[in-house]
Amino acid sequence: MDEVRGWVWLGQLHSFDAITPTFSKNTVTADVSEWFEWARRQRIVLAMSGNVVYTPDGEAVELREMMRRFPVGE
Repeated sequence: MDEVRGWVWLGQLHSFDAITPTFSKNTVTADVSEWFEWARRQRIVLAMSGNVVYTPDGEAVELREMMRRFPVGE
């Protein structure tokens, strides 16, 4: 499989050092990581790049907005 830098597809991390899914460069905070894994299991999101997450229908949405819309566990 070709490496896709900066993306998380279906929960599989490729080049973790290149991923920046939080609000500071090259840092994955525990709350964002927990939220993304929960949202992926719920099929709310499929992928993440930078501060953007991608829904199953291909819509790109800002990470903070999705975390607000879909709090963990609800």
